Amino acid sequence: MNDEMEEIISEFITEAEESLDRIEPLFVELEQKGEDKELLNDIFRSMHTIKGAAGFLGFQPIVDVAHTSENIMKKLREGEISISKKIMDVILKSVDMLKLLLAHLKNKDGIEENVAPLVKELESALNNAISVSGGIGEAAQKADPVGTAAQEIRSSETAEQLTAAIVQTSEEPKPRPDITVAADSAMQESEEKVQASLPEDQKLKEAAQKPKDTAHNLRVDIERIDKVMDLAGEVVLVRNRLLNISNYFDQKYSNDSQTETLMETVSFLDRVTSDLQLAVMKIRMQPIKKVLSKFPRLVRDMSASVNKDVELIIYGEGTEVDKSVIEHIGDPLTHIMRNSLDHGLEPTEERLAKGKPAKGKIIINIFQKGNQIVIEISDDGKGMDVENLKRKAVEKGLLTEEEANKMSDDAATEIIFMPGFSTKEVATELSGRGVGMDVVKTNISLLNGYVEISTEKNVGTTFRICIPLTLAIIQALMVEVSGCKYAIPLSPIEETLKISKKEINNITGQNVIVIRDKICPLFELNSLLGNRYNGHEENESDHKYIVVIALGDKRFCIAVDKLLGQEEVVIKTLDGIDTTSSNVLGATITGDGKVVFILDVTGMSRNLLGSGKG
Repeated sequence: MNDEMEEIISEFITEAEESLDRIEPLFVELEQKGEDKELLNDIFRSMHTIKGAAGFLGFQPIVDVAHTSENIMKKLREGEISISKKIMDVILKSVDMLKLLLAHLKNKDGIEENVAPLVKELESALNNAISVSGGIGEAAQKADPVGTAAQEIRSSETAEQLTAAIVQTSEEPKPRPDITVAADSAMQESEEKVQASLPEDQKLKEAAQKPKDTAHNLRVDIERIDKVMDLAGEVVLVRNRLLNISNYFDQKYSNDSQTETLMETVSFLDRVTSDLQLAVMKIRMQPIKKVLSKFPRLVRDMSASVNKDVELIIYGEGTEVDKSVIEHIGDPLTHIMRNSLDHGLEPTEERLAKGKPAKGKIIINIFQKGNQIVIEISDDGKGMDVENLKRKAVEKGLLTEEEANKMSDDAATEIIFMPGFSTKEVATELSGRGVGMDVVKTNISLLNGYVEISTEKNVGTTFRICIPLTLAIIQALMVEVSGCKYAIPLSPIEETLKISKKEINNITGQNVIVIRDKICPLFELNSLLGNRYNGHEENESDHKYIVVIALGDKRFCIAVDKLLGQEEVVIKTLDGIDTTSSNVLGATITGDGKVVFILDVTGMSRNLLGSGKG
């Protein structure tokens, strides 16, 4: 198979996968709304296009499944059958099968799935639905996916001719095989057939909405974008170095005309670099809807398995986040959803006894707050029983009785993040066998973010995830302690203070300071990092510089010797260093060319305050 054919197939797989990801939540929405012409048309068109393209590329199993599903969508659209749970179950099975078939194509693993049982199940569901609806029940009009479907989609070229074209292309030196034209004409013909079957007002509406020029979109391999991002990071480092050098010349040779020219040039480079960085970061941004699209189906299937009636509401799905967030946020959100469905929401009878609506509710709300993305997952369930959480943790040996008794209610809610913790007496498929919620905290920490919980008995629980808007280049506060420089990410810094040593108090062995009538624990940065002053004397001044860190409702203070100012830094990962235990997020190169560690204040918060033992 030549490179061009590979490219065509790759494009088909990508577009088919995107279509299935887009229409899967539409099926759930359709089931909830009932008859909805616009949704039915949208789904029908997508399935028809997948079938047409697969037929011309000779992927018969995909054709068979897509065609039989399309038949059901056609009958739904024409009002010959009604939407039912049984119909929707089998259609969603077909979506799963199509995804699996596409995955085999993508992985080139040579695995062939037997789609005949599913096709038979689809046909049976359609026949039963027609019988119930009093339809004509002419099986010949809908049941032959291999014959009718193949004839319909191969109007201008057969699969055998397509194969011959591929072979001919590999044997003869041709500048461009005709298969591309054939595939394009097939897609066009399929679309024309669908358009012909639409009502006139729908055609006009779609014509108005259809973009006139689709060439504005370009698919780019993600590795190329990552490479550009790395290069942009290097430019930022060079810019910082040049700013430092130009400031030196400005101070030493301020009267020299060339110094002024240098300052102007570096200033222009500074602006261009900032614009370049912003542009590259925007390329990496993707709507979080890409992750959320699977949750309507997830809630539908899981709520049925635990016999609960649940409504899912999503706000802010258009919010854009860095692609690395998209890659890592899926599992944490899934585990939180499972927790809400299994532990949070009560069964229908229990809800009615409490005077609640029979249908439980899960709300996902995503929004940007400053330099952070906030994701809130709320349910209107029974809330968390903190005393039960403490008791279970003691029973499992995760806490001692004394630690549990000292623990505040807020700290007790975080027990659920302890590895191996579960309140389930009997493990179920949904509860995850006691594994899962610790993954939430771990994955969020990898994104340099944090998660917090607010809960109220019989009212509900909210998980709030906060993650940085960007992960590769960040604003940082440069500090110094015992002659060493460190960078602290700016987003979690609430404020900086200069205090007298007399203002530091000690409560049961813990240094604290009072900030606006609130007690805040104070930690020496040297102690947190395990440093022994590196040959420098400890700061003997009567004053301390304090960096106040705020992560959700948790606040703590870090004492340093000097505050050196704000700087834009590029995070470089450190190989061979356990960043979790060392409280180090990575490293960067400063404007004066030195390597500086970037501190992981989220990890510090987890180690110092997370357990609630301190």
